[in-house]
Amino acid sequence: MKGKPVAKPVKKVPPRKTPEKKSSGMAVMTPTDKAHHDKWQAEDDVRTLQRAGEIERDKARLARAKATAKKQADDLARITQGRK
Repeated sequence: MKGKPVAKPVKKVPPRKTPEKKSSGMAVMTPTDKAHHDKWQAEDDVRTLQRAGEIERDKARLARAKATAKKQADDLARITQGRK
């Protein structure tokens, strides 16, 4: 009469270490992705330039934008230079 088969002990193998890849942290774009991105960026740039033209033609709006930009620049200078 044969007994139960005896299993051989399993040899533990440490997990394989894969060499670490140095990543720039940026996704790699395919040529098609880059073409789509470049097209989108160009279209967005056109919208930005159109808005800039609208602001420049509206003198009151331009004056408000300049005043706000000056205040923000002053606030930033105060923060970076440690003034209150």
